[in-house]
Amino acid sequence: MLAALPRRFPRLGPARARRALCVLLLALLPGLAGAEQALREGPWVLHYMTLNTTELTPEVARSYGVTRSKRRGLLMLNLQRADDALRSVDHASSGTIRNLIGQTKLDELRRVEAGGAIYTLATYRYSHLETLRFDFEVSPLEAPGAPLRLQFSRQLYVPGR
Repeated sequence: MLAALPRRFPRLGPARARRALCVLLLALLPGLAGAEQALREGPWVLHYMTLNTTELTPEVARSYGVTRSKRRGLLMLNLQRADDALRSVDHASSGTIRNLIGQTKLDELRRVEAGGAIYTLATYRYSHLETLRFDFEVSPLEAPGAPLRLQFSRQLYVPGR
C-alpha cells in the first residue's frame, strides 16, 4: 500500500507517506494516554480507537483517502502478537457499525499498510450525540481459527456544537 501512495497521490512520495503515518500516530497518542483500548485474547492483542476525522491533518487524511468532516468518524484496528508488540500481524477484518435503531453507518472498510504496520480503517457517518455500536471480527492470517470479536458502543459528539 505504501508503494501505491505515490501513484495515487503523485506529490506524496514514500518518505512523505511514512511521515504522514507518523503524524497520524502522534496525533492519536494523546487520546490514548488516558486509557488503552485493546482486546486481549490468547496470543493476540487487538488495538482499536475511534476519532473524528477533523482530528487528522489535511495531509494525513488525503494520504489515506479519508474525508475530513465534523460528522465523520474513523475506526482504526491494529492486530499484534501479545509477545511482540512492535510487529503488526496481517489480518482479515469484517464488521458493521450501526446506530441504536439498526441503521448501517459504515461507509468504507479497508486495509492499509504503512511503515511496516498493518491497519484496518473504517469510516462512518454520525449525528451529534448519536450512539453507535461497533461489531467487528478480526482473523489473524498466520493462525486460522476463531476470529477475535470486538464489540463496543460509543456516544459521539460533533465538534463545535
